[in-house]
Amino acid sequence: KTHGAKADLTKLEDPPRLLGRTLIILLDQNTVLELGPDNVPRWEIKNVTFPLDAQLLDDDRVLIAEYHANRVTERNTRSGLVVWQKANVTGPQVAQRLANGNTFIATAFQLLEYDKDDNAVVSINLANDGQQKIMKAMKLDNGEIVCMLADARIVRFDSRGNEVHSF
Repeated sequence: KTHGAKADLTKLEDPPRLLGRTLIILLDQNTVLELGPDNVPRWEIKNVTFPLDAQLLDDDRVLIAEYHANRVTERNTRSGLVVWQKANVTGPQVAQRLANGNTFIATAFQLLEYDKDDNAVVSINLANDGQQKIMKAMKLDNGEIVCMLADARIVRFDSRGNEVHSF
C-alpha cells in the first residue's frame, strides 16, 4: 500500500538460471567428473584414491576427500594436478571449503577445520563408541556443525562440539 504507486513491475527479473551441471563421484572407479547440461563430461579427474566427497570451488578447481589416501586435495579440473592438500587425515569423509577460505574436514570420529596457513582452527573428537560415528557432516555459516550419525540421528553441534539439538 505504501509503495504501490511507485513500484515499477517492469524491473522484475527472473532468477538466475541453473547451469545444469552435475558433479559425479565414482568412488569405485577412483574418478571425479562434471557433466554439462548435455550430459557430456566437461572435465574428468582419474586416479583419485577412493573419493567420498567433492566440492566444486570454481570452474577450474575442485576439493576432494580421498578416503584411502588419508588426505584432502584441491585439484585443477583441467589437468587433475594437486594444487593444495591436507595430508595425514585418517579417512576423510567430508571436505568443505568455507566462505572464509578455511577447510572443514570430517572423519568417522573427528570434526576438523584448518585455515589457509594449515593451522588447526577446530579439532573436535567424538566418542569412538560406534554410536557417534559420523556418516556425513557440514559446517554452517553460523559456525555450527550438522552431522548425520551412524545411529540414524541428525545432530547439530556448536562450534566447540557441544550438542545443541538432535532428532
